Amino acid sequence: MSNSSEKKYSDIVNSFFDNKHPQRTQKLFYDWLLSKRDGNQKEMALQQKFDSYDVPYTASVEEVLPKIHDKIGVIVAKTKTKYMSMYPARRLAMRIAAVLIPFILLAGGIFFYSNNRASVNPIEYISVYAPIDKMQMVILPCGSSAHINAGGKITYSKSNVGNREVQLSGETSFVVQRDEYRPFIVTTEHLQVTVLGTEFAVKESVDDHQTQITLEEGLIRVTLDNGEVFMLQPGGQLICDHLTGNAAISQLDAFDLRLASIWKEEQLLFDSLSLSQILRAIGVYCKKSVDFSAFTEIDDMFYSIRFAINESIETKLHVLKELTGSFDYRIEGKTVYIYN
Repeated sequence: MSNSSEKKYSDIVNSFFDNKHPQRTQKLFYDWLLSKRDGNQKEMALQQKFDSYDVPYTASVEEVLPKIHDKIGVIVAKTKTKYMSMYPARRLAMRIAAVLIPFILLAGGIFFYSNNRASVNPIEYISVYAPIDKMQMVILPCGSSAHINAGGKITYSKSNVGNREVQLSGETSFVVQRDEYRPFIVTTEHLQVTVLGTEFAVKESVDDHQTQITLEEGLIRVTLDNGEVFMLQPGGQLICDHLTGNAAISQLDAFDLRLASIWKEEQLLFDSLSLSQILRAIGVYCKKSVDFSAFTEIDDMFYSIRFAINESIETKLHVLKELTGSFDYRIEGKTVYIYN
Protein backbone atom coordinates (compact mmCIF):
# COMPACT_ATOMS: atom_id res chain seq x y z
CA MET A 1 0.00 0.00 0.00
CA SER A 2 1.36 3.43 -0.95
CA ASN A 3 2.14 6.06 1.70
CA SER A 4 -0.62 8.33 0.40
CA SER A 5 -3.19 5.51 0.55
CA GLU A 6 -2.02 4.51 4.04
CA LYS A 7 -2.27 8.13 5.21
CA LYS A 8 -5.83 8.41 3.83
CA TYR A 9 -7.11 5.57 6.02
CA SER A 10 -5.15 6.78 9.06
CA ASP A 11 -6.54 10.29 8.64
CA ILE A 12 -10.12 8.99 8.55
CA VAL A 13 -9.64 6.86 11.68
CA ASN A 14 -7.78 9.61 13.58
CA SER A 15 -10.36 12.21 12.63
CA PHE A 16 -13.18 10.07 13.99
CA PHE A 17 -11.59 9.12 17.30
CA ASP A 18 -10.06 12.53 18.00
CA ASN A 19 -13.30 14.50 17.57
CA LYS A 20 -16.95 14.38 18.62
CA HIS A 21 -19.45 13.63 15.86
CA PRO A 22 -23.26 13.59 15.56
CA GLN A 23 -25.07 10.25 15.50
CA ARG A 24 -25.50 10.24 11.71
CA THR A 25 -21.74 10.74 11.17
CA GLN A 26 -21.01 7.95 13.64
CA LYS A 27 -23.30 5.56 11.78
CA LEU A 28 -21.68 6.42 8.44
CA PHE A 29 -18.27 5.71 9.96
CA TYR A 30 -19.40 2.37 11.40
CA ASP A 31 -20.95 1.34 8.06
CA TRP A 32 -17.70 2.17 6.29
CA LEU A 33 -15.62 0.45 8.96
CA LEU A 34 -17.51 -2.84 8.82
CA SER A 35 -17.91 -3.01 5.05
CA LYS A 36 -15.94 -5.75 3.29
CA ARG A 37 -13.95 -3.45 1.01
CA ASP A 38 -10.34 -2.54 1.87
CA GLY A 39 -10.43 -4.55 5.09
CA ASN A 40 -6.66 -4.86 5.47
CA GLN A 41 -6.09 -1.12 5.05
CA LYS A 42 -8.74 -0.22 7.61
CA GLU A 43 -7.51 -2.83 10.07
CA MET A 44 -3.96 -1.49 9.74
CA ALA A 45 -5.11 2.08 10.40
CA LEU A 46 -7.04 0.92 13.47
CA GLN A 47 -4.05 -1.05 14.72
CA GLN A 48 -1.84 2.03 14.40
CA LYS A 49 -4.36 4.01 16.43
CA PHE A 50 -4.53 1.25 19.02
CA ASP A 51 -0.73 1.20 19.32
CA SER A 52 -0.72 4.91 20.09
CA TYR A 53 -2.58 4.19 23.38
CA ASP A 54 -0.77 2.65 26.32
CA VAL A 55 -3.52 0.17 27.17
CA PRO A 56 -2.43 -3.46 27.70
CA TYR A 57 -4.55 -6.36 26.55
CA THR A 58 -5.61 -7.69 29.97
CA ALA A 59 -8.11 -10.15 31.36
CA SER A 60 -10.66 -7.36 31.65
CA VAL A 61 -10.36 -6.78 27.91
CA GLU A 62 -10.92 -10.50 27.34
CA GLU A 63 -14.12 -10.32 29.39
CA VAL A 64 -15.44 -7.37 27.37
CA LEU A 65 -14.80 -9.00 23.97
CA PRO A 66 -18.00 -11.17 23.87
CA LYS A 67 -20.11 -8.11 24.71
CA ILE A 68 -18.51 -6.17 21.86
CA HIS A 69 -19.10 -9.06 19.46
CA ASP A 70 -22.75 -8.94 20.46
CA LYS A 71 -22.88 -5.17 19.90
CA ILE A 72 -21.51 -5.37 16.37
CA GLY A 73 -23.50 -8.46 15.40
CA VAL A 74 -20.74 -11.10 15.35
CA ILE A 75 -21.76 -14.62 16.32
CA VAL A 76 -18.76 -16.67 17.47
CA ALA A 77 -18.46 -20.42 17.97
CA LYS A 78 -15.79 -21.46 20.47
CA THR A 79 -13.60 -24.48 19.67
CA LYS A 80 -10.58 -25.99 21.42
CA THR A 81 -8.11 -24.05 19.34
CA LYS A 82 -9.71 -20.89 18.03
CA TYR A 83 -12.78 -18.73 17.58
CA MET A 84 -14.55 -19.04 14.26
CA SER A 85 -17.08 -16.55 12.88
CA MET A 86 -20.35 -18.14 11.86
CA TYR A 87 -20.69 -15.40 9.24
CA PRO A 88 -17.63 -15.03 6.93
CA ALA A 89 -18.66 -11.50 5.98
CA ARG A 90 -18.12 -10.51 9.64
CA ARG A 91 -14.61 -11.90 10.11
CA LEU A 92 -13.17 -8.44 9.64
CA ALA A 93 -15.67 -7.07 12.18
CA MET A 94 -14.48 -9.59 14.77
CA ARG A 95 -10.84 -8.57 14.28
CA ILE A 96 -11.78 -4.91 14.45
CA ALA A 97 -13.68 -5.52 17.70
CA ALA A 98 -10.54 -6.76 19.43
CA VAL A 99 -8.68 -3.64 18.31
CA LEU A 100 -11.47 -1.30 19.42
CA ILE A 101 -11.93 -2.67 22.95
CA PRO A 102 -9.28 -0.37 24.51
CA PHE A 103 -11.14 2.64 23.11
CA ILE A 104 -14.39 1.38 24.60
CA LEU A 105 -12.76 0.97 28.01
CA LEU A 106 -11.26 4.46 27.83
CA ALA A 107 -14.45 6.10 26.67
CA GLY A 108 -16.67 4.42 29.23
CA GLY A 109 -18.59 2.43 26.66
CA ILE A 110 -19.57 5.41 24.49
CA PHE A 111 -18.14 3.88 21.33
CA PHE A 112 -20.23 1.00 19.99
CA TYR A 113 -21.90 -0.19 16.83
CA SER A 114 -25.51 -1.22 17.22
CA ASN A 115 -26.68 -4.00 14.94
CA ASN A 116 -30.24 -3.92 16.24
CA ARG A 117 -32.47 -4.69 13.25
CA ALA A 118 -35.15 -2.42 14.65
CA SER A 119 -32.86 0.62 14.27
CA VAL A 120 -30.73 -0.26 11.21
CA ASN A 121 -32.39 -0.53 7.83
CA PRO A 122 -31.21 -3.41 5.60
CA ILE A 123 -29.37 -2.47 2.42
CA GLU A 124 -31.71 -2.35 -0.57
CA TYR A 125 -30.39 -3.16 -4.04
CA ILE A 126 -31.75 -2.21 -7.43
CA SER A 127 -31.21 -4.28 -10.58
CA VAL A 128 -31.68 -2.67 -13.97
CA TYR A 129 -31.96 -4.75 -17.14
CA ALA A 130 -31.67 -3.35 -20.66
CA PRO A 131 -34.16 -4.90 -23.10
CA ILE A 132 -32.66 -7.20 -25.72
CA ASP A 133 -33.32 -4.66 -28.45
CA LYS A 134 -32.33 -1.31 -26.92
CA MET A 135 -30.05 0.55 -24.52
CA GLN A 136 -31.03 1.63 -20.99
CA MET A 137 -29.81 4.84 -19.31
CA VAL A 138 -29.55 5.01 -15.48
CA ILE A 139 -28.53 7.81 -13.09
CA LEU A 140 -27.00 6.21 -9.99
CA PRO A 141 -27.56 7.57 -6.44
CA CYS A 142 -24.11 9.23 -6.43
CA GLY A 143 -24.91 11.19 -9.60
CA SER A 144 -22.82 8.99 -11.92
CA SER A 145 -24.48 7.70 -15.09
CA ALA A 146 -24.57 4.25 -16.66
CA HIS A 147 -25.50 3.41 -20.25
CA ILE A 148 -26.42 -0.29 -20.35
CA ASN A 149 -26.17 -1.95 -23.75
CA ALA A 150 -28.97 -4.20 -24.96
CA GLY A 151 -29.20 -7.40 -22.92
CA GLY A 152 -26.97 -6.07 -20.11
CA LYS A 153 -27.67 -5.72 -16.39
CA ILE A 154 -26.31 -3.74 -13.43
CA THR A 155 -27.07 -4.02 -9.71
CA TYR A 156 -26.36 -1.25 -7.18
CA SER A 157 -27.33 -0.05 -3.71
CA LYS A 158 -30.39 2.18 -3.48
CA SER A 159 -28.60 4.27 -0.83
CA ASN A 160 -25.79 6.76 -1.46
CA VAL A 161 -23.92 5.67 1.71
CA GLY A 162 -20.55 3.93 1.80
CA ASN A 163 -18.56 2.82 -1.21
CA ARG A 164 -20.14 3.21 -4.64
CA GLU A 165 -20.35 -0.35 -5.91
CA VAL A 166 -21.96 -1.73 -9.07
CA GLN A 167 -22.22 -5.35 -10.18
CA LEU A 168 -22.29 -5.81 -13.94
CA SER A 169 -23.03 -8.38 -16.60
CA GLY A 170 -23.01 -7.61 -20.33
CA GLU A 171 -21.79 -4.20 -21.51
CA THR A 172 -22.10 -0.82 -19.78
CA SER A 173 -20.47 2.57 -20.24
CA PHE A 174 -20.00 4.76 -17.14
CA VAL A 175 -19.48 8.48 -16.55
CA VAL A 176 -18.39 8.70 -12.92
CA GLN A 177 -18.74 11.69 -10.61
CA ARG A 178 -15.41 12.27 -8.86
CA ASP A 179 -15.28 11.55 -5.10
CA GLU A 180 -11.81 11.27 -3.55
CA TYR A 181 -13.13 9.57 -0.42
CA ARG A 182 -15.44 7.04 -2.03
CA PRO A 183 -14.10 5.01 -4.95
CA PHE A 184 -16.45 3.83 -7.67
CA ILE A 185 -16.13 0.05 -7.99
CA VAL A 186 -17.45 -2.12 -10.82
CA THR A 187 -17.40 -5.88 -10.24
CA THR A 188 -17.92 -8.52 -12.91
CA GLU A 189 -17.65 -12.29 -12.69
CA HIS A 190 -13.94 -12.14 -13.53
CA LEU A 191 -12.49 -8.82 -12.34
CA GLN A 192 -12.92 -5.54 -10.48
CA VAL A 193 -12.50 -1.97 -11.74
CA THR A 194 -11.77 0.85 -9.27
CA VAL A 195 -12.00 4.56 -10.18
CA LEU A 196 -12.40 7.98 -8.55
CA GLY A 197 -13.87 9.91 -11.47
CA THR A 198 -13.65 9.04 -15.14
CA GLU A 199 -15.40 7.78 -18.28
CA PHE A 200 -14.96 4.14 -19.24
CA ALA A 201 -16.74 1.09 -20.63
CA VAL A 202 -16.82 -2.54 -19.50
CA LYS A 203 -17.88 -5.37 -21.79
CA GLU A 204 -18.03 -8.96 -20.54
CA SER A 205 -18.78 -11.40 -23.34
CA VAL A 206 -19.88 -14.93 -22.52
CA ASP A 207 -19.63 -16.05 -26.16
CA ASP A 208 -16.06 -14.77 -26.65
CA HIS A 209 -14.92 -15.65 -23.10
CA GLN A 210 -13.48 -12.16 -22.74
CA THR A 211 -13.83 -9.03 -20.66
CA GLN A 212 -12.91 -5.75 -22.33
CA ILE A 213 -12.33 -2.49 -20.43
CA THR A 214 -11.85 0.72 -22.42
CA LEU A 215 -10.87 4.03 -20.78
CA GLU A 216 -11.87 7.32 -22.43
CA GLU A 217 -10.90 9.77 -19.67
CA GLY A 218 -9.22 9.64 -16.25
CA LEU A 219 -7.36 6.73 -14.65
CA ILE A 220 -8.60 3.31 -13.53
CA ARG A 221 -7.21 0.25 -11.77
CA VAL A 222 -8.29 -3.23 -12.86
CA THR A 223 -7.78 -6.18 -10.51
CA LEU A 224 -8.14 -9.69 -11.93
CA ASP A 225 -9.31 -12.71 -9.94
CA ASN A 226 -5.71 -13.97 -9.77
CA GLY A 227 -4.62 -10.73 -8.06
CA GLU A 228 -2.89 -9.25 -11.11
CA VAL A 229 -3.33 -5.46 -11.29
CA PHE A 230 -3.37 -3.22 -14.39
CA MET A 231 -3.48 0.59 -14.58
CA LEU A 232 -5.17 2.11 -17.64
CA GLN A 233 -4.40 5.52 -19.14
CA PRO A 234 -6.85 7.40 -21.43
CA GLY A 235 -7.26 5.53 -24.71
CA GLY A 236 -6.12 2.27 -23.11
CA GLN A 237 -8.01 -0.98 -23.63
CA LEU A 238 -7.51 -4.09 -21.52
CA ILE A 239 -8.70 -7.44 -22.88
CA CYS A 240 -8.80 -10.43 -20.51
CA ASP A 241 -9.25 -13.98 -21.79
CA HIS A 242 -11.25 -16.04 -19.27
CA LEU A 243 -10.09 -19.38 -20.70
CA THR A 244 -6.33 -18.80 -20.85
CA GLY A 245 -6.06 -16.21 -18.08
CA ASN A 246 -4.06 -13.95 -20.41
CA ALA A 247 -4.55 -10.17 -20.25
CA ALA A 248 -3.03 -7.40 -22.38
CA ILE A 249 -3.31 -3.63 -22.74
CA SER A 250 -3.34 -1.85 -26.11
CA GLN A 251 -3.49 1.87 -26.87
CA LEU A 252 -6.33 2.83 -29.21
CA ASP A 253 -6.37 5.61 -31.77
CA ALA A 254 -9.28 8.06 -31.87
CA PHE A 255 -11.31 5.95 -34.33
CA ASP A 256 -10.97 2.67 -32.43
CA LEU A 257 -11.71 4.48 -29.16
CA ARG A 258 -14.97 5.68 -30.70
CA LEU A 259 -15.79 2.13 -31.81
CA ALA A 260 -15.57 0.91 -28.20
CA SER A 261 -18.66 2.91 -27.24
CA ILE A 262 -20.30 3.52 -30.63
CA TRP A 263 -23.29 1.46 -29.49
CA LYS A 264 -24.35 4.44 -27.33
CA GLU A 265 -24.94 6.65 -30.39
CA GLU A 266 -28.51 6.98 -31.62
CA GLN A 267 -27.40 7.53 -35.22
CA LEU A 268 -24.20 6.95 -37.17
CA LEU A 269 -22.42 10.03 -38.50
CA PHE A 270 -19.10 9.69 -40.34
CA ASP A 271 -16.91 12.53 -41.53
CA SER A 272 -14.04 11.92 -43.98
CA LEU A 273 -13.43 8.26 -43.18
CA SER A 274 -12.24 5.43 -45.38
CA LEU A 275 -14.73 2.86 -46.64
CA SER A 276 -13.25 0.10 -44.47
CA GLN A 277 -13.54 2.30 -41.36
CA ILE A 278 -17.20 2.99 -42.06
CA LEU A 279 -17.89 -0.70 -42.70
CA ARG A 280 -16.09 -1.68 -39.48
CA ALA A 281 -18.17 0.84 -37.53
CA ILE A 282 -21.41 -0.46 -39.04
CA GLY A 283 -20.39 -3.99 -38.08
CA VAL A 284 -19.65 -3.06 -34.44
CA TYR A 285 -22.83 -0.98 -34.19
CA CYS A 286 -24.95 -3.84 -35.54
CA LYS A 287 -23.05 -6.54 -33.58
CA LYS A 288 -21.61 -8.22 -36.67
CA SER A 289 -18.02 -9.17 -37.49
CA VAL A 290 -16.74 -7.90 -40.87
CA ASP A 291 -14.51 -10.02 -43.11
CA PHE A 292 -12.31 -7.98 -45.50
CA SER A 293 -10.22 -10.91 -46.76
CA ALA A 294 -11.62 -10.58 -50.33
CA PHE A 295 -11.60 -6.77 -50.42
CA THR A 296 -8.94 -4.34 -51.69
CA GLU A 297 -9.56 -0.74 -50.72
CA ILE A 298 -8.71 2.40 -52.70
CA ASP A 299 -6.45 4.16 -50.18
CA ASP A 300 -7.12 7.78 -51.17
CA MET A 301 -10.94 7.65 -51.06
CA PHE A 302 -12.74 9.14 -48.05
CA TYR A 303 -16.47 9.51 -47.42
CA SER A 304 -18.89 11.46 -45.23
CA ILE A 305 -22.30 9.97 -44.56
CA ARG A 306 -25.05 9.87 -41.94
CA PHE A 307 -27.47 7.01 -41.37
CA ALA A 308 -30.93 7.57 -39.93
CA ILE A 309 -32.15 6.04 -36.66
CA ASN A 310 -33.35 2.42 -36.75
CA GLU A 311 -32.06 1.63 -40.26
CA SER A 312 -31.25 -2.07 -40.60
CA ILE A 313 -27.74 -3.24 -41.40
CA GLU A 314 -28.99 -4.36 -44.83
CA THR A 315 -30.22 -0.81 -45.56
CA LYS A 316 -26.95 0.75 -44.36
CA LEU A 317 -24.83 -1.55 -46.51
CA HIS A 318 -27.08 -1.14 -49.57
CA VAL A 319 -26.99 2.67 -49.36
CA LEU A 320 -23.21 2.68 -48.90
CA LYS A 321 -22.74 0.25 -51.80
CA GLU A 322 -24.84 2.39 -54.16
CA LEU A 323 -23.10 5.62 -53.15
CA THR A 324 -19.53 4.35 -53.44
CA GLY A 325 -19.77 1.65 -56.11
CA SER A 326 -16.61 0.18 -54.56
CA PHE A 327 -17.75 -3.07 -52.96
CA ASP A 328 -20.32 -5.80 -52.71
CA TYR A 329 -21.33 -7.86 -49.67
CA ARG A 330 -23.20 -10.80 -48.27
CA ILE A 331 -24.40 -11.48 -44.74
CA GLU A 332 -24.11 -14.97 -43.27
CA GLY A 333 -25.19 -15.28 -39.65
CA LYS A 334 -23.11 -12.91 -37.55
CA THR A 335 -20.53 -12.21 -40.25
CA VAL A 336 -20.58 -9.65 -43.09
CA TYR A 337 -18.31 -10.56 -46.02
CA ILE A 338 -17.00 -7.59 -48.03
CA TYR A 339 -15.52 -8.10 -51.50
CA ASN A 340 -14.75 -6.09 -54.64
